[in-house]
Amino acid sequence: AGAGAGDSGASDPGSRTGGAVSEAAGAAAGAGAAAAAAVAATAASATPEERAEALREQNAETERLAGMSNAELQRVNLTEGDVNDLFEEDYMDTVAEFDPDYAGSTDLQTLMRELESGISGPRVETAMQELSAILGPPPSPDELRADYNRFLVIQRQQAANNGGERAGALDDDLHDAFMASRGQLQFGKVIGDAFGIHEVFGSLLSPTGGLVGPGNIAFHLAPDNPFGVHGAIHDAAGYLNANHDVGPGYNYRNDPTEEIITDAIECLPEFAQGLLLPLTGQASGVAYWAGEIGEEYVEARYDAAMEVLEEGLGEVRDEAAERINDMLSTLDAAKEEAMGLYEAAEQGIEEAEEDMVQMAASAERAIRDAAETVQQGVDLASQGVQAVADEVSEGVSAVGDQLRDFTDTAGREAMGVVEAFTDAAGRVGESAVETYDVMADAAESVSNVAEEQLGALADFIWG
Repeated sequence: AGAGAGDSGASDPGSRTGGAVSEAAGAAAGAGAAAAAAVAATAASATPEERAEALREQNAETERLAGMSNAELQRVNLTEGDVNDLFEEDYMDTVAEFDPDYAGSTDLQTLMRELESGISGPRVETAMQELSAILGPPPSPDELRADYNRFLVIQRQQAANNGGERAGALDDDLHDAFMASRGQLQFGKVIGDAFGIHEVFGSLLSPTGGLVGPGNIAFHLAPDNPFGVHGAIHDAAGYLNANHDVGPGYNYRNDPTEEIITDAIECLPEFAQGLLLPLTGQASGVAYWAGEIGEEYVEARYDAAMEVLEEGLGEVRDEAAERINDMLSTLDAAKEEAMGLYEAAEQGIEEAEEDMVQMAASAERAIRDAAETVQQGVDLASQGVQAVADEVSEGVSAVGDQLRDFTDTAGREAMGVVEAFTDAAGRVGESAVETYDVMADAAESVSNVAEEQLGALADFIWG
């Protein structure tokens, strides 16, 4: 990633506790991991007086360097100890294991972005207080302020050695989670130990350092990935050599074949070197880290995958067990309900049987009562019928007598009517003959008058 590329790492309190341990950091750079462990112990056991004295010395040295011109500053080696020792295997192992608690902190990410843009005035004091609260303490705000002042001097030298240009800024749109990440801080640890400053400020000297690839056109790999660790170390070695002319350069494993390639590229124009030199040291570096942590990385990923799988299977088992328990509970409830219904039905049958026996007995009694009642009714009806028959017989006899009397009377009356009708018919016939004669005379009279009138009318018309 530009003058650096890689991923993230973990801090031990003694690796960078501010300017108070800058000399101890230089000793770590010169003596590898064993010296680094001793430095960590020294820093952790330093008394407040010792830390205060180291801080005064660092501030005095920084003030002296800040007073130099850019040309003078270019001739000064600002690193502490032998930078080449930072690329020995023992020290690099500490970088691979570097994993500070504050890596990935959103508060640290926000503050580092502000520091990358530049702060001044009273904001410097408050920013160091905020940074100390995030990182520890230690380091204290005063120790971080001393590291920040030294960082500004180193940044001046970087720009002076590159025609006034500083290292490229991180593109947060492309890599929004890389600032303050473990991978970036792994890179920053190497740079910080080289200059005796905290890894936060070491990271900010080249914010894309730790990404795998050129500049922002790169990848943010997992910090335990062999390519990721290689990227952080490779970028740090390249940055120190390209910007401050110290250290082994990109071929940090000193591979003979890649050394020949590096020598050939350094004979090319400067712009070509900037493009091609970052490609050197890749094969030997990746091969080294693949051998060092590749198997562990694969095993870790396998274990992580198995853990996820087991977790998933556990969730499936738990869910299945829960569903089975729900089904069993439902079955138990259904069984209890069925038993209740069965018992209720059984009791109902028993009660129904008792009711049926009682009903049968009641029906038998009712039938007997009804039979007696019917017999009584039959007897009464028989008696009634006999009485009615007697009365009817008597009535028929009486009616017969009455009919005979009526017949005799009616016969007599009918004969009288016939005789009267005969007399009347004779009288009507005589009257009809008389009436006919009268009507005939009247008709003849009318005919004569009509004839006379018609003759008079004809005479009037025909004149």
